Amino acid sequence: MKVVAKVGSKQIEGWLEPTECYSVLLINNCSKGTRFLIWSKKQLTAAYYPASDFEIIDATLSSQWVAQIDLNGYVELTPKEWLDEGFWERFNDSDPDAEQIFFKIMALIDAEAKQETLCL
Repeated sequence: MKVVAKVGSKQIEGWLEPTECYSVLLINNCSKGTRFLIWSKKQLTAAYYPASDFEIIDATLSSQWVAQIDLNGYVELTPKEWLDEGFWERFNDSDPDAEQIFFKIMALIDAEAKQETLCL
């Protein structure tokens, strides 16, 4: 899934470039609304952004995603490997194994639809 950040979005300031094309790493639908996890080259980390801050360029769901439904009925489309107990804590603590898993999956998601062919 590819999106373009909308011009004027306050949440992306300092993190993403308006009009640049980004791969959606996961989709989270929760009480805060629908959010996309996107890698920020500026901050060198992944962060959640409101889906409303983006225009969808390619709505194709990633083959890396599985659906997870929590006890409140909220749905997340995410790589299975990222659902492992403690994965995000290990990743945020710079655990080399968690980082390797994260970047491997991110590369697979990026490769599914080339940015240069979708976002001219």
